[in-house]
Amino acid sequence: MSRYDVVISGYGPTGAVAANLLGKRGLRVLVVDQSDEIFQIPRAVHFDGEVLGACGRSAGSDLRAEIAGGVARLASGLRAEGGKA
Repeated sequence: MSRYDVVISGYGPTGAVAANLLGKRGLRVLVVDQSDEIFQIPRAVHFDGEVLGACGRSAGSDLRAEIAGGVARLASGLRAEGGKA
């Protein structure tokens, strides 16, 4: 019988990130999901300061700076094209 440190129910965006981060920290992770196919409709569509902070705390400040820079470039590009940022 296999033993796991963590069992994650659901392999959506949140479950996938959690499994990845926990696995990188050396934990044995089992992920279960009701489907064996990738869900084709986006679900993780909200990204605000709180989510950015969680990314920074869990993955390190370098990732946080990289994400913040990417978001700023995207917003700048949208404004340059006349869209809302």
